[in-house]
Amino acid sequence: MSATEWTMANLIKYPNLMQKVQSEIDNVVGTHRKVTENDIPKLHYLQAVVKETFRLYPPVPLLVPHESHTACKIAGYEIPANTRMSVNVWGMGRDPRIWEDPLKYSPERFTKGSPLANLEVNGQHYQLMPFGTGRRQCPAWSMGLATVTMLIASLVQAFDWSHPNGADNLDMSESKSSLMLLMATPLQAIPKPRFPDKFY
Repeated sequence: MSATEWTMANLIKYPNLMQKVQSEIDNVVGTHRKVTENDIPKLHYLQAVVKETFRLYPPVPLLVPHESHTACKIAGYEIPANTRMSVNVWGMGRDPRIWEDPLKYSPERFTKGSPLANLEVNGQHYQLMPFGTGRRQCPAWSMGLATVTMLIASLVQAFDWSHPNGADNLDMSESKSSLMLLMATPLQAIPKPRFPDKFY
């Protein structure tokens, strides 16, 4: 799943963010058991990290096309009848009119106290809708979100991660050859166990 790869790449590139996620998991879950799905609602910083990934790296940059049945006016633009339109969620997630310092990977924009803390990826907030909205919304969005969040929690809880060539040499460029937003160079990462063998 591309969202998992992008999230791990950013946590490896910015080890201080990985340490924040690990500290939160250690404080909420402890170091005696593995993180479970029931822990996720209490892991607020982890959720902010996942939201920030979906903001900057939506799995599908252009949502499923929509077609207008009648002529209409949207944001001052005249849209003729039978016009096919695509929503550029990649561009929306990087729009400086919506996001402060939009190209910076900053989960803090979604943490408690931030004006954007209550934004969700469920299609109810137009600033952040990586899965679309309305009747054309991805039907598996909640499963995708839960899967990515749980997988990141498990990987980060159990291991310290590093890049073979160092975090500064991690290639964060995007592939230009796909309808999905993939890393141009697949992520390589080295895990180092954080706990004694019996934990695993």
